[in-house]
Amino acid sequence: MGLRARCVAAILALALLPTLGLGQEAATPAVQVSVDTHRVMFPTPTDQMLDQGQVALDPGRGAYALRVEVSPPEDSRAWVLYLRASTATFRSEGQGKPCHDLWWKFDHEGVGAYRPVEDKDSIVLEGRNEGRVEAVVDLLLDLDWSTPPGVYGLGLVFTLVAE
Repeated sequence: MGLRARCVAAILALALLPTLGLGQEAATPAVQVSVDTHRVMFPTPTDQMLDQGQVALDPGRGAYALRVEVSPPEDSRAWVLYLRASTATFRSEGQGKPCHDLWWKFDHEGVGAYRPVEDKDSIVLEGRNEGRVEAVVDLLLDLDWSTPPGVYGLGLVFTLVAE
């Protein structure tokens, strides 16, 4: 059983703009997942951001990239939600920029909790009989003075597997 949502990210002059489309590959009434996002733009990188080697949303503004909700029925089975990049490198003008230059963490975690997005499945959430689970995900992008300006794109694929 798998439900997939695809998040397409693009960088225009080094600004990340994720958008999301929800697609269903196989329907099942047992466990449902929804991925909600809004158009997010990273701030234009400053000299300080480039010196630090990353750009992220301002957590002080409460900005986040995606909200993931898993809604199992009351007598649900165990489930696992995975995340992976759709390709190993950014598309378009990405010039070989690896997908693991995009990092994710849960909103409630500290700045040191970011993990790289890989092109293989990584566990995001696991659950069993705890009811609806919601997670807010933040994104960060590695870049520095050597990153060429351009339009970069990377799809994110969420896969929900019920046991």
